[in-house]
Amino acid sequence: MESTPSTPTRSDEILARFGKYEALEEIGIGGMATVYRARDTHLDRLVALKVLHPHLRGEGEARSRFAREAKSVARLEHENIVQVYDFAGEENEHAFLVVELLTGPTLALFRKQTPALPAEIAAVMILLIARALDAAHREGIIHRDVKPENILLHKNETLKLTDFGIAQVKDAQGFTRTGQILGSPSHMAPEQLEGKECDERSDLFSLGTVFYFLLAGRLPFEGKNPHQTLKRVAEAHFIDPRSYVGAIPETLVSIARKLLEREPSERFESAAELVEALEAFLARSGIDAPEALLAAYFADPARVSAAHLGAIKARHLELATAAVEHRDRGRAKESLEYLLALDPENKEANELLIALSSADDRRSLYALLSLLAVGLISALFVFRLIDTPLPSGETELDTLASVPSGAQTSPSDPEEGAAEQHEETGRSTPDPLRSPDETALAAEIEAGGQPRPSGTGIESAPNALERTPAERTGEGTASSPRLGPPAQRPRPSVVASRSREVRFAPIPQNVLISVDGAPPRPFGPAFRQIDLEPGVHTFKIIDQSGCCETLEEEVRIPAGTGPYPYQPRLPFRPARLYLVSPVPAQAELHLADGRVIRARTREILSIPMEGAETSITYTVTASDHRDYTGEIRLRAGQMTHTRVELIPAESD
Repeated sequence: MESTPSTPTRSDEILARFGKYEALEEIGIGGMATVYRARDTHLDRLVALKVLHPHLRGEGEARSRFAREAKSVARLEHENIVQVYDFAGEENEHAFLVVELLTGPTLALFRKQTPALPAEIAAVMILLIARALDAAHREGIIHRDVKPENILLHKNETLKLTDFGIAQVKDAQGFTRTGQILGSPSHMAPEQLEGKECDERSDLFSLGTVFYFLLAGRLPFEGKNPHQTLKRVAEAHFIDPRSYVGAIPETLVSIARKLLEREPSERFESAAELVEALEAFLARSGIDAPEALLAAYFADPARVSAAHLGAIKARHLELATAAVEHRDRGRAKESLEYLLALDPENKEANELLIALSSADDRRSLYALLSLLAVGLISALFVFRLIDTPLPSGETELDTLASVPSGAQTSPSDPEEGAAEQHEETGRSTPDPLRSPDETALAAEIEAGGQPRPSGTGIESAPNALERTPAERTGEGTASSPRLGPPAQRPRPSVVASRSREVRFAPIPQNVLISVDGAPPRPFGPAFRQIDLEPGVHTFKIIDQSGCCETLEEEVRIPAGTGPYPYQPRLPFRPARLYLVSPVPAQAELHLADGRVIRARTREILSIPMEGAETSITYTVTASDHRDYTGEIRLRAGQMTHTRVELIPAESD
């Protein structure tokens, strides 16, 4: 029932008198009673007077329920529960209940009038009602009708839970039951709807519907008719609230989802447990005085919302940075995704998310290559052990025990790995979460292409394949002009001969070129060729547009009379795509060459590129939503954001 702000005045018209109470104005009507703004003539104060409907005065069940509400609420003393002043029971002709007059409006009306309610403010509201329910449950009282219409604002400061008219009182035998289904269909727990026993967790389910309503601006269970609504409540099937409002933290979605579980055993065990979860979330969000924040928000929603948005963005950037430093990828990603939902163009968040995604990609690659290297070393060692005859009197265990420590597989030394790393800039994004071992392994991979166990004397496969057979035996050859990345070995001597013109034709052309360690020079009219002695030379090609990786390789320049063309083709960097969807969804990307990439939204996707630009089509699918298909143009080495508007698919 709804109340309206009032100021006591002697000129109010008196509608009716009920003992010492004068009914001044009808302010609400429910299934059992009519509520009036009234005056207590003895104490000269305004109150809310709840009078039982005339046609129910003769029904014992209605009077009993009315009396139960009065006695239940009178036992409760909590700042978020309406206070009972007086009660006229079964001995009176007019049964009525007198409670404090709340200024209103109802939470239902307030949310409808507030199109953009911050998620943290919604969490504070639910926290206050959860505390009220905890107080009631500790007294053995189950409300059974928690809904936005029964939660009222008061004095633009706080919220109060009202209307305990169908509450149950727990006793030593369990619960009283009438066999009736009482409550509001859109907010009832499935067990309440089915006429089963209710307990504290039934109230928590109803509170979950209120939480969803505050977050999404609509109810979780809605249908075209009451039958369809009841069916959806019974199935406890609802659409992720981020389908309607994108900026909701994952933690709050998880709390709402747990409250709305169909089975009571899957919900929070108690209101106290819910209070603890909400307080932890608010404290992590930097909200240490939730009641004060709510009062300030009620007083000036626009101003407080703007200030709150700035504070929340700064807080989650701080949380994400701290999570990265502590190698907590889950926390970092949650804060960054929420921050980008609030501010998609936030530069710091985008950069940190890219670094985080790159770290994830490299960790997977390093782990795979490390396993392959360990497996190769182990296989060679076992083969050698099996192939070697055992000395007389020795067993396999004796031989294993005598294996030198240098033959054991171990990560590369970090300093050695760092020394081998290429000196080029912009080659890769630093990994903020890489361990020392991973750093060493990354250095070897970036320097030589494969991890190399220390002390084994086994040459890594890429270096072995990059050289010709003659080179592996120490002999020079001219059969393979391009030798690949420079290896850590003495360079073959340059063949004594006259110089030869080398003409550059790089792809792309916006590059710097360094020859044999000389300072890089921009490719262009002033630098298109160079005279070099025949033999092996080192070329380093550095992209200036950001679309390609740096290329460094040794090339054999053969002897000859005419110009020698050098046509390096830099590998294109992958494009980065960040598909933003209101709910987690699956994405299927169709590349121009026919390849298909399957991934998830709300993660940075790496798209291999064969050129500077390409167009792809994509399809996004999510449970309970219509499929979305679109097309987007990607550029090598660049990040592209695309927001996908998924439309909920209303089931029949």
